[in-house]
Amino acid sequence: FAGVSRQKEIYVMAANYLQRLDWRKDPEIMKNIITFYTKGKALDSLSGFYDACAQVEIDEYQNYEKALGALSEALKCMNKAKMQDVSTQEAKINFLKRRISLLKKFVHARRTYEDDAEEAMKQCLLLLDEADIETGIRSGDIYGFMIEHYARQEITRRRTTWLRS
Repeated sequence: FAGVSRQKEIYVMAANYLQRLDWRKDPEIMKNIITFYTKGKALDSLSGFYDACAQVEIDEYQNYEKALGALSEALKCMNKAKMQDVSTQEAKINFLKRRISLLKKFVHARRTYEDDAEEAMKQCLLLLDEADIETGIRSGDIYGFMIEHYARQEITRRRTTWLRS
């Protein structure tokens, strides 16, 4: 019914309903949510949906690259939204920008790792010093990345010692 309706409210209601389903495992539901929010011109709600997608990528898959993409879409939608309360919209935009900034730093540290592991570890330490790190990145993921690095170093050191003996 929502697919043939021309009323914005119906589209938004359909998208809200579809979010209650298991959209994480069904790309078709996800696509319909995005379509219905877009047709209903509910860009603030679409922004919230993209934000939820980003959080799922972080919480369930530790995929910060995909989360960064979803947050970028959330920011685009929030910038285009026409909310009645401009100060609330600005606060949401600033919050999204901050989360994106944090994610970019972590993604950059992970990408830098192969070329310069020590620099990547320095970037991780700086990230851990950020006061609001948990708004964008789970600190446990940063610690896990760092522990993995130091474990690799120890294994390499032991192999070198073993080969020399």
